[in-house]
Amino acid sequence: MPATPPLPSSTTPGPRHDAEPPAPGPGQRTPGRARSVVPSSETAAAPRRGGAALVASLLGFTVITIDVSAVNIALPSIRSSLDSGMSGLQWVVDAYTLMFAALMLSAGDHTRRLLTLAILTAVGNEHELDMHIRAALRAGIDPDELVEVFLHTAVYAGVPNSNLAFALGKQALADLSAEPEENETT
Repeated sequence: MPATPPLPSSTTPGPRHDAEPPAPGPGQRTPGRARSVVPSSETAAAPRRGGAALVASLLGFTVITIDVSAVNIALPSIRSSLDSGMSGLQWVVDAYTLMFAALMLSAGDHTRRLLTLAILTAVGNEHELDMHIRAALRAGIDPDELVEVFLHTAVYAGVPNSNLAFALGKQALADLSAEPEENETT
């Protein structure tokens, strides 16, 4: 194999200040130049997906934080009911937070709505219950599922609260069936 001749001095390796830099590859930036403010079609969709996930996570975290704050406010009465010390109360808060977070993250909207109806029925919160029944029906919850929730709640939370829920559900169904359809012309 013949020997390679030496390079002339003008082409020796090293930085050249008079030559144009090579063009950047896809997704690379040219040194010394400003980035374009218009995102490419490849990267434009990614931040929106990430943004929606971030908003959903922050909203979930906010709901969990508010709910756990309510438990912390109720701790004095929980302490007297359980006749427990501080460590027992910490277990109550931790267990409740873990359970509630797992339900909120994994249950989905449908189950969360039914769970909310069961809780509101159990505590007898008539005004909130009425609002949530109407919202659930408008969101597509089947009236038979409401019956199941109210019957199940009657067993554990008492018949009077469930009777109230049945009455509110019956009135909400009557009101919603009396409303004109949105797609009908009058």
